[in-house]
This record gives sequence, C-alpha cells and structure tokens, in this order.
Amino acid sequence: MQIYHAGRAAHPKQTGEQNLSSSATAIRGNLRKNLPHVQPKEMTKEDIELVRQQFKQGALYAKEAGFDGIELHGANGYLIDQFLRDGVNQRTDEYGGSIENRCRFPLEVMDILIEVFGAKRVGIKLSPVGRFQDMYDSDPVALYSYFLQQLDKRGVSYVQLMEPHEAYASGLHYETGEKQIAEVSKTLRPYFKGTIMTNNNLTPETAAKALNEGIADIACFGRYFISNPDFVERVQNGWPLNEWDASTFYVGGEKGYADYPFYKPDVSL
Repeated sequence: MQIYHAGRAAHPKQTGEQNLSSSATAIRGNLRKNLPHVQPKEMTKEDIELVRQQFKQGALYAKEAGFDGIELHGANGYLIDQFLRDGVNQRTDEYGGSIENRCRFPLEVMDILIEVFGAKRVGIKLSPVGRFQDMYDSDPVALYSYFLQQLDKRGVSYVQLMEPHEAYASGLHYETGEKQIAEVSKTLRPYFKGTIMTNNNLTPETAAKALNEGIADIACFGRYFISNPDFVERVQNGWPLNEWDASTFYVGGEKGYADYPFYKPDVSL
C-alpha cells in the first residue's frame, strides 16, 4: 500500500481544508480545469506532529486491512518531497535549511512506518530531479546521497528512484532534471546497499539493461501497465506494446481504463 500526504498539491476547493506545506510557497500555474493553485500554510510544529500521527494511523489501518507492506510516496511534489527539496522548503527551523534538517521530517515518517510494519516491509518512492508540480532542488546529488545513506542505516526494504522524464518539464521555470542527473539510479546506487527499484519512462529493453548492468535490482512500469492489460505476457513473448493515451489519465470513466486491447497473435504463421 502506498501512503502519502498531498501537502500544497491539495486544493481547498477539493478537500474543504487549508492546504499545508513545509513553507508558504505555492505551486506556480494551475491545477486541472484551470483552477489556480493556492498558497499553502507553512506547517507549525503542531501541524507536523499531527501529520506524523496521521501517517501512523494510516499505516495501522493498512496493516489491519492485511497489506504486506507500505511504500511512502516521497516523490512528485507531495508533502514529503516538499520538505526534502529546497525549491519549496524555505524554513529556518530544524526542519529547513541544511540537508540534514530538510531530511528530518521524511525520516521521522519513515521511522513511524518502520515502527508499524518493520523495516523489511517499508519502502519509499523518490523523484530526485522530477519537475512535476513545480519541484526543484539546487543540489540533488548531495541531498539524495545523504538521504539514501540514512535509509540504508534503517535497513528499509527498497528505494524506488524515478529517472528524468522531460514531458513534465515543459513550461516550468527550472533547468530540466536530465541536466542535473542524467542517470538517477546509476548515480545514487553507491549510497544504498538494499534493493533499488528504477522507474519512469522505461521500456522493457532499457529496464533489462539497467538490471543486467547492476544499476537497479527491480524495474517497475506504470503507463505500459495502463495501456497493456497483458503487459507481462507481451514482454515475455516479445509482442508489440500498445501506446498509452495520456489524455485519459486521472479523468475517470471507462476510456483509457478498461478498453485497451489484449494482443492477438497471428496463429496462421
């Protein structure tokens, strides 16, 4: 079960509540349907403690429901990411400023999840150079090398690392992620002895290359699983893959969810 808090990416018109973040720094641009993002409230110490307890309760619910483990979503501009990266986190207390301080809250949440599930049943997803939701860090190698070493000390099950994907960079105000770290998993591999899962914009061929070269231990796919209901069988047999229709993502309904075709091999050959 993946668990996360949206932070500033949530919108009060959708949640009915004030949105929160590490700092009062709004996402530039609009949410879907041309709804402008709003300035979040900088979290107080009381807010931080409340959210820690919410993460704990969420983990307890997941365990009670029978899930085998839990993945903290620390990527893509949600709350954990908003504490990690200095493009958002402008705090001057013990939760901001230095790399160690910016990692404090994410590590506190990881410790809570480990308390509930045990380290070997806890993982985390990270996007060190992702630009989705107006994210940026000035020195991602320094930040994530430290963070991964702290995760390694805790013995967590795995770290999922998202490779650069420039489709999310268009229209934003920073250099592309690829210019900062062209190969994320390869660059950060030395800092974590456990399982590295590589993700984002992979093909079966590039995923196999990463595994064969020891850059990662696992490769995972999202969009190809959406567009290919028989994705595993297609990869196993070398069958061509359906391309996805991004216009159907996150919008609900059957289209782009239950209407992609299964592959039909030509039995006459």
